[in-house]
Amino acid sequence: MFKTLRSRLTVSIAAAVFISLALTSLVFYSFLSFYARRDAERKLRRQADEIANQAQEVNKPELYRLISTAEQLTGVRVFLVDQNERLIGPPPAPQMRMGIRRFKRQTVPLDKPRITEQYLPAVGSDVLLVSSPVEGNPMIKAVVLAAPLEDLSRAKLSFFYLLILSAALSFIIAAVIALLLSGSILKPIHKVTQAADKAAGGDLKQVVVTESQDEIGRLARSFNYMIERVRRSYEAQRDFTSNVSHEFRTPLTSIEGYSEALLSGVAKSKEDTEKSLKVINEESKRLKRLTESLLTLSRIDADALNLELTDIDLPVFLERIKEKLRLQLEDADVDLKIDSDPGIHSIKTDPDRLEQVIINLVDNAVRHSAAGSSVNVRTGKDSPANMPNRAMIMVSDKGPGIPEQDTPRIFDRFYRVGKEAKGKGTGAGLGLAIAREMVEALGGSIDVASAPGKGTTFTVYIPS
Repeated sequence: MFKTLRSRLTVSIAAAVFISLALTSLVFYSFLSFYARRDAERKLRRQADEIANQAQEVNKPELYRLISTAEQLTGVRVFLVDQNERLIGPPPAPQMRMGIRRFKRQTVPLDKPRITEQYLPAVGSDVLLVSSPVEGNPMIKAVVLAAPLEDLSRAKLSFFYLLILSAALSFIIAAVIALLLSGSILKPIHKVTQAADKAAGGDLKQVVVTESQDEIGRLARSFNYMIERVRRSYEAQRDFTSNVSHEFRTPLTSIEGYSEALLSGVAKSKEDTEKSLKVINEESKRLKRLTESLLTLSRIDADALNLELTDIDLPVFLERIKEKLRLQLEDADVDLKIDSDPGIHSIKTDPDRLEQVIINLVDNAVRHSAAGSSVNVRTGKDSPANMPNRAMIMVSDKGPGIPEQDTPRIFDRFYRVGKEAKGKGTGAGLGLAIAREMVEALGGSIDVASAPGKGTTFTVYIPS
């Protein structure tokens, strides 16, 4: 019972409303009963006082007329008590006489006002007795009014039944409202639950549509964002596996083919043997570079770069990189020009990681530059408006440029412009991805500006 969230929520809301109404009704009923009793007592006392005032000037022949008139006006039994505390007037009923005697025994002297409630067994109900002393009349000592409490009890009981009925109706209404409210609240949650179940089963195309701006709407939007991230991660993982397999397959196929040629004796001449060995050597180096790139990305993803920040002289740092790339520049017949801003010398960064970034960018620029051209590296003080105190390093080439549709994805892993390895070399599409993540790990950012036929410029901003 109550296994569903909707049933528990409905019963909880309805029960809370019912308990609140019950407590409120109980307090109100108690207050109304107290007020009704006090109102009846005030009314009877006022009537007793008025009759007592009239009885001050009444002589003996007028007593019966006074009693009859008072009973007609008040609607209750009226008795006059003489100085000997004997009842004056029409003989009362036996049960009423018994109540008056008990009243006289239990009260203080009748020269003071008195209100008491007594149960009369003969009547089977309570009677409210009110006395008021009479002054100035030697025959009459007090006036006594006897009012049965049946009418008051009947009114209280009717009100009690009305409260019970109101509480029952309120509970039913509250239950219906709670049912509708819980349905409206839980409907989007049910959608999210169904979508989550399908996503857990492998269907990652789930989207929860909601226009709500409350917590439920935020939950749905968070689920959509999460499932989008999961889908992208899954696609990236699938693409990564496919790309890694492809990148390893090509050099491994070349190594296998040329090594078999050597082993089988197909490559008989010295030239063929040297060619096969050269291909095997180049493909081995390619595999090594690819493996190192994957290891670097793995360390970045695991947040295990272990940065060691130190002060470096930026112009000297760039000249050292140029010297390391000298043989590659000579083979490509590309000149590397460095233009250092005299206002920037020392910056605090991890030299090994920054060197890897600059080498990746220069290597990419060289591979896409024509023989006899140049690659420019320039430093400056410019920085984005939201990133002050940044040193700027720009790497520019005069190559074919990047098509506009490819620009947003050039930093994606394994992405290569036009889906083909254009230009010189056989890059795996990891250099720019590593460069961006390295720069971000150093607390900086990287931008690209390019146009077909006008070359490409990468700009690195590093905290200075």
